[in-house]
Amino acid sequence: MMPYNLVPLLLVLVAPFATMAAGPGHSGPQATAGTLEIRAVRAPASLGAARNGVIYLAVRNTGDQPDALLEARSAIAKRTELHTHIHTDGIMRMRRVDRFGIPAGGMLDLRSGGDHIMLVKLHEPLVTGRQFDLTLVFEHAGAVDVRVEVVPFGSRRHH
Repeated sequence: MMPYNLVPLLLVLVAPFATMAAGPGHSGPQATAGTLEIRAVRAPASLGAARNGVIYLAVRNTGDQPDALLEARSAIAKRTELHTHIHTDGIMRMRRVDRFGIPAGGMLDLRSGGDHIMLVKLHEPLVTGRQFDLTLVFEHAGAVDVRVEVVPFGSRRHH
């Protein structure tokens, strides 16, 4: 039998791995829009008084025509922008972009250290376990509403 004083420690050590294994990317798509399958929509929890946040997700294009993500909207922040990283003079900088292409039969993979959706001037902190609404607007597939799961900061959960 395990001493009761070890149970909280065990839960702290095991819980992050349990939530990663049960993440949204391990089942079917969260949403579909035309030939697009949207998976693993997540946002890391805010650290301290952070005013900005980020959203990661994956979009698989099962069709034979390319599409593009043109816009993302959410009421949780003043602005929602599409961002990429550009290396300039040995420094990685974020840049706003107008679109993310999704090739026919290919993937759009928004993840840490790469392309992402930026939440500018959050109206409230992103708290682990909570969810919020996001509208994604695609060039051909149109608008689709999804729920964003707030995951622990530093979580490796993805599709």
